Amino acid sequence: MEAVGCVQRLLRRRWPSDDVIKNMVSDGCLFVPIGCKMSPYEDIEWRMSFSLAEKRLVRFMNHTQFLTYGLLKLFLKEVVEENDETRGLLCSYFMKTLVFWEIIESDTPWRPSCFLHNVWNCFRRLLSWIGNEYCPNFFIPENNMFCGKIHGRSKQTLLSFLCRYYRAGRLIFTEIPSMRRVIDGQGLLRRKSVSNVFRRSSVIQRLYSPKTILAHGGSLTEFYDVLDSSQLPIIKEYIDYLRLHELNLSCFKMLCCQIGKACHNRTKYLIEKSLFRLVRASSPDCARGKIFIALYFYRCKRYANCISLLHKVIKTLEDVDTMYKWQFDTDKYSSLGGDELSISEGMCKFTASNVPLESETCIPEISDECNSPGYLFIYQFISPWVLSHFLLFLCHFWKGDLTQARVHLGDIRNCLQNCRHHISFDTYPLSWQILGIGQDIIGDFQNALMSYSECERILGLDQRKGYNDLLEVNKKRSSRLMSLLSSQRRRRHRRHPRTQKI
Repeated sequence: MEAVGCVQRLLRRRWPSDDVIKNMVSDGCLFVPIGCKMSPYEDIEWRMSFSLAEKRLVRFMNHTQFLTYGLLKLFLKEVVEENDETRGLLCSYFMKTLVFWEIIESDTPWRPSCFLHNVWNCFRRLLSWIGNEYCPNFFIPENNMFCGKIHGRSKQTLLSFLCRYYRAGRLIFTEIPSMRRVIDGQGLLRRKSVSNVFRRSSVIQRLYSPKTILAHGGSLTEFYDVLDSSQLPIIKEYIDYLRLHELNLSCFKMLCCQIGKACHNRTKYLIEKSLFRLVRASSPDCARGKIFIALYFYRCKRYANCISLLHKVIKTLEDVDTMYKWQFDTDKYSSLGGDELSISEGMCKFTASNVPLESETCIPEISDECNSPGYLFIYQFISPWVLSHFLLFLCHFWKGDLTQARVHLGDIRNCLQNCRHHISFDTYPLSWQILGIGQDIIGDFQNALMSYSECERILGLDQRKGYNDLLEVNKKRSSRLMSLLSSQRRRRHRRHPRTQKI
């Protein structure tokens, strides 16, 4: 009877077919002489086994589902089990259970084009299970298969070990020896054409994701070790590009340290000039260096300089040749001449990416948001287009030009509602939050509340992305605004009380 809920879940999901489910039910379960290791009656206990049903589910998997299962087993066998500290903590049955749960709960399609998304969803689910010390049995979810196995020091060791690979992104595949031989054997990474490598190898197609690069928070030693150990020739070229991200952030932090320092005008000018050059030269894309300098201008209240620079940034972002990294087009990159350049030169010339900010480098208006980036990263990533328009709004607001300020808020709102080209999916919640902050600042409280609500709605759709801190900040802003609106209504009521009929 305990497994009836599993049958109902499968029927609701319509996976597998009704005939397979019917056969699973008719097969029933087996009893095997295996007891609970934490029980004093382990020697005489028996356990229910659903191995017959599991075999039917595995046979019903499509090609992508089976590849995902196989890849997770390879990672377990050739990476996790090869490490002395993590050996024996996980097993292939956990991997099978992981894929089963992902199949019936995930909305991501199980087709070849979504293969990496499916793998990464499984990896995130595994991290969540380990963090909660709970692995629900697929047939009887109340049965925690981590009980007595994943807790305390073993939990922390395993979580730290797996997070390192999760943060390494798609380079995780180069750590699996059998996968490395396949990739290198096909010569995918020995070609001179960068775009051709991207086109033919989905394994490295998104290696330059800012979140992958900055997940270690400015300390990329382990990430470089993964790259160096891969022994894939073209991967070596990525090292320079990845170091560019780290260098750019370091230069920006040095620039921020100059804010408020008392020194001679000429000395300050020379220091600023040198740091501006460093920030621009180390920019890993076509916009980030200028945006960092604009942020510095804003924090120094040099609004005219900030506005002038941001208009150049927006012009660059709206150029037809500029590609956002979440919309990378290998054919377009090749036609623009990217194959003739190094990876660093090509990315700096033709691409734009989300801007990483933290508490040390952000502006006061969004400091709470930058202190809540999520449990996987120490940076908050913001769309360069949204951040540029928000800075323009702030500059015009503090200059007293409310008309222009409202224009830039309108640009952000129109982009969120209609043209989504400039905003990546993972920055949507924060983009709505930033729009709400702008509307809140300018006094448009009703629309600000609507923007905060939209941010909360999007965050509520996916609780696995580590946005709980941002959700808390969102709720605080919404609560404060609702209290303000309520007090305004009470004041209006006191000024104009309704006359009561006698």
